[in-house]
Amino acid sequence: MDLLYLPSEDLKEHGYSNLLKEVQQLGWFGPITFSKGIYYPEKYKHKIDRTPQDIWKGVLDADRVQWIASNIAREEEKDKGEILKDASKILQEMAYKEHLNLVRFFGFSMYHVMNTIYQEGIYYNTDTLEALKKAIREHPVILMPSHRCYMDFLVVSVLSVHLGLPLPAIASGMDFMTMKGVGFLLRSSGAFFMRRSFGTDRLYWALFTEYVHSLIINGDRTIEFFIEGTRSRSGKSLNPKLGLFSVVAEPYLKAQIYDIMIVPVSISYDRILEESLYAYELLGVPKPKESTSGLFKATGVLQQNYGSLHVHFSEPISIRKECCHMDRAIHSCYPRYMLRLTSAEQSYLNDLAFKVIQIQQKNMVISVWSLIATVLIHSLGGLKFIDLIKQIQWLLDLLRRCNVKVRVQSGNLEDVVKHVLFQYNHLVKVDSKNAEEATVRIKQDEKPISTRSSKKLVILQPVVRDRAAIHIIVASYRNQLIHVFVKPALVAIDLQIKHGLLECDTEQFDIHFADVSNEFQFMREMFYKEFIFAPNQLNTDYKEGLNFLCHSGALEKNGSVLRYHSRGKNVITFLMDLLRPFLTCYKLICDYASQFHHARELKEFCNLVQLWMAESIEDNQVMLEILSKDMINNGVHGIEKTGALRISKKAGEHIVHVRRRKAQSISKKLECLREGKHDVQSLQTISSQSKL
Repeated sequence: MDLLYLPSEDLKEHGYSNLLKEVQQLGWFGPITFSKGIYYPEKYKHKIDRTPQDIWKGVLDADRVQWIASNIAREEEKDKGEILKDASKILQEMAYKEHLNLVRFFGFSMYHVMNTIYQEGIYYNTDTLEALKKAIREHPVILMPSHRCYMDFLVVSVLSVHLGLPLPAIASGMDFMTMKGVGFLLRSSGAFFMRRSFGTDRLYWALFTEYVHSLIINGDRTIEFFIEGTRSRSGKSLNPKLGLFSVVAEPYLKAQIYDIMIVPVSISYDRILEESLYAYELLGVPKPKESTSGLFKATGVLQQNYGSLHVHFSEPISIRKECCHMDRAIHSCYPRYMLRLTSAEQSYLNDLAFKVIQIQQKNMVISVWSLIATVLIHSLGGLKFIDLIKQIQWLLDLLRRCNVKVRVQSGNLEDVVKHVLFQYNHLVKVDSKNAEEATVRIKQDEKPISTRSSKKLVILQPVVRDRAAIHIIVASYRNQLIHVFVKPALVAIDLQIKHGLLECDTEQFDIHFADVSNEFQFMREMFYKEFIFAPNQLNTDYKEGLNFLCHSGALEKNGSVLRYHSRGKNVITFLMDLLRPFLTCYKLICDYASQFHHARELKEFCNLVQLWMAESIEDNQVMLEILSKDMINNGVHGIEKTGALRISKKAGEHIVHVRRRKAQSISKKLECLREGKHDVQSLQTISSQSKL
């Protein structure tokens, strides 16, 4: 990847084009031409033209649906015709429709919305477009975008029309279908609606599976779905969900089609539309229900500048090549619809799903604001503007040495940072207009911190909630780049614990890539829900972390010998500080658990942990992002991996059980890791105690 010190107009030379500028170049009638122009998208070579009604009929007549309907009719002593009538209603609720005029109107409207809020442009990469178009002609294609914002599926659809790609059939949640007018518009533009959970509804499973398979095998459209399952509220990538991915891959694994092409799509935002909504959700405020009236109330966003948006289409991934070693003949002994995928097939799909997420991460474009947020969230007392510039420049140099993609607007770095700080003045405060004397800090309310609880829902006092919300928003922008540093940060903590890097000027020590320490493995397993770690890649992750430290200049490699120099202290300190909030949150969960006497339902336990943390806060310079429900929930599941907690399922509820002595030991270990205490013997003692 490249470091881009480029003005917007120069991005085309480096593989990016500005969608909005291309439409504007068409003149006054550009938006109309954009929406009314001739649309002949790329077409799958084996596609047979069908209407939505033809697709419905084919799904109802499919062997899978007929077999399930017969079984249900026999078991429930109903007429099969009644079951099929119910199936027809479900399909009518589920399926997309085709209405080109509505699509044109929708595209015209979306262009004006995007042109208003993304004043610095909507960029897409051009280097993979020919490969994508070829893949669409030769094979069914599945688009898998990252998911940070509701704008994700809209911008992919707009780009598809603009680039002459098929309008994707988008797997959407039922929430949108109930929005008056909006649901119809989305359905007419290619959205098909799925329930959040199918449960044990065999008929729904059969209909949904057959519907998706029908679209893939015939190649009616590209299919688009979010492998993370839901929008990430924290700015980090989420672990992949395999339900829909398994459905999509099944036609290939059961030899119904020659190949399927997967296209990871990375969507990067300077600023997220839902930033405030996400923050309050993470603090326990219930998510508002999607509604048309709520959409109109949110039109205030049209008066704000959300910077730029980058869409990166990755090279298509062939499922055939990824799973070439799989024996597809095992499904030939019975009708395809009667057998599920094997555990081995599910395992390979899981590996592929993580690969898709990591490709999405690799092709994200990091903004200057993400760098500023990273510096400020770890300098809660504020920084002099001059010191902020120095740290941003240092971070840019670090990212350049490690080949990470960053977009920096043209001009003097000080002017760029001033512009960004003004754009985000709802989150940061600049104390003085004089740059040399100005102090930059995250906005905060100086009122005292207090909390309250209610019988129905534990919610933080508004004073705490509002202060914490700002910190969580800023932390979410830091999280847009944290994936770059997670593995080297784990290695940095490990090396600090073993060798005391920050206490020495220079030291030479031997490290073999196969020698993965217990501490690295412990943290990697504990953070399994917090960050993306591909299965069975422990040694690879450790090696990647070491290589990053070598590229950064913190370590010097000579064969299997690594030499540390004092100039690497800044890198080691920075990496350790990045994980400090997470280790602090996890430690406090253990501290609370060690005082706990009774089993609690999981959500209630997380609420109580959040409330206890808030009550423990006395210093205004505390890391308020640790009050995020996302971090607390991830921490509870991560600590379960250590054995200090156990989560059981009873009557449909998840119950948290505590091992108090183990929780105390894990808390001590987390404190050692957080502070980077160079005391291997003590850490080994704590580890041995925690195994008891």
